[in-house]
Amino acid sequence: MILDEFFWPVDDAGTWNACVLRSRRRGDSTGGSGPTIVVIPGNPGPPHFYHRLMEEMLHCSTSSEIFELYCLGHTGHTATDKVSQSFSYHEQTTHKLYLLRKNIFGTLGDRRVIFVGHSIGAWICVDMIRQLRVTEEQQVQAVLCLFPTLMHIGSTPNGKNLGPWIGNYVFREASAALIRCINACCFRRCLFRLVQWAQQGRMDAVDARVTVEKLLHPDVVRNTMYMGDGEMRLMGKLDSKTIRKHAHKFFFYYGRNDGWTEPIEVHVSEVRKAVGNVHMARLDEIVRVDEYNIPHACSLAPTVKLLARVLVQEYVRCPGIFSKNR
Repeated sequence: MILDEFFWPVDDAGTWNACVLRSRRRGDSTGGSGPTIVVIPGNPGPPHFYHRLMEEMLHCSTSSEIFELYCLGHTGHTATDKVSQSFSYHEQTTHKLYLLRKNIFGTLGDRRVIFVGHSIGAWICVDMIRQLRVTEEQQVQAVLCLFPTLMHIGSTPNGKNLGPWIGNYVFREASAALIRCINACCFRRCLFRLVQWAQQGRMDAVDARVTVEKLLHPDVVRNTMYMGDGEMRLMGKLDSKTIRKHAHKFFFYYGRNDGWTEPIEVHVSEVRKAVGNVHMARLDEIVRVDEYNIPHACSLAPTVKLLARVLVQEYVRCPGIFSKNR
């Protein structure tokens, strides 16, 4: 497998760049009839958090099932972005649309694209579909929303616990200052151990190193908290209109014990109502609840191989689900 890293401008002025990862098979630069998969991350949104998921999905598939994968990182969420300005989740959506139009849609040829949005990335996918031009929308084969946070994040258990902290300007600045001091005093090895300990063994050494190197930077910490504060304060009702209009493209995969979507019955019920009666026969296929105990931070968990296998076998490979004629 080949993993490439790019820094693509997110506007015509080229003021800011976003980090982008591309995963593809070695020697497979032009062949393969499978779709291009575009992953939109959650928050925090460095694309490196998703490199294992991307590689495992390629391992589980053939070039006729998946041609290549991109992960479009959030602007300012990777230390190497060197972005001091913070962006809202609405602005991150604008950036993703620009990246798609500038770098991906024009390269597809006869292939289609599948969006995979994780957490707030699922909300961004819904909003992107709403804004796509007709010709662009026709190139989108499907939208898979993984552990989606699509409405009222601030009223969920995690939102109630974290919202007051990350919404506090003093706390955000103090956190950034603490990270700056740790980096300046060469305590990064201690930080590395602390990240592993905080995850209580759920994060391996590679992902812990990625967290320390790519995420734990003063500007990045400030930017991710700013974006999260907006999500919790401003996200309201579900965009039922867009989901209903494009229901034939959507799939929603919810976590069973996810603190970002509790009570799960309410979130699932709202999405099912949004899908509408037209697709009643396919509701259990369109809206699913995880049965493998995969956590919300799915791309960093030991279950990432299982998740990749589920996505390929039960969505990409399953006959008819991502059919171009649906």
